[in-house]
Amino acid sequence: MFLDLFVTHGWRMHDEWVKFDRLISDHLGDSWRNFSCPWFDPGIAQESDIGKRQIMLLLEGQMRPAKAVILLSDIWLHETFRAWIEVELDLACKYSKPVIALPRVNEIKVQPEIKALVDDVSVWSADDVVETLKQFEVEGAHPPVRE
Repeated sequence: MFLDLFVTHGWRMHDEWVKFDRLISDHLGDSWRNFSCPWFDPGIAQESDIGKRQIMLLLEGQMRPAKAVILLSDIWLHETFRAWIEVELDLACKYSKPVIALPRVNEIKVQPEIKALVDDVSVWSADDVVETLKQFEVEGAHPPVRE
């Protein structure tokens, strides 16, 4: 099995994002790829129309190759990042990507508002995340190794 995922980020490397990346990396090693990159060139004027288009192109480039999206509840619940997470969820819908929510760290349930936005919910367990993703047939063959 090989997983290509996009993990919600709102353009910041949050503790929850890093924790999820490590959780899945420790479990799957090189059998997964995280297509989300919570960084953009600070020289892009995100308030301008051109800057917004550039950032949207970056985000779409991250989303398109992913097979599924992981919504981290901790990040969704920060009002500061909500607008970007909504854009990420809109792109998931546009590209027909299933969205799996994880609860806040050290919790087992997601808030009803989050549950209404996603296709399914998992917990902070790599095994459970992988099993949840399997129902959407997001796993694929390992990509060829380039030398």
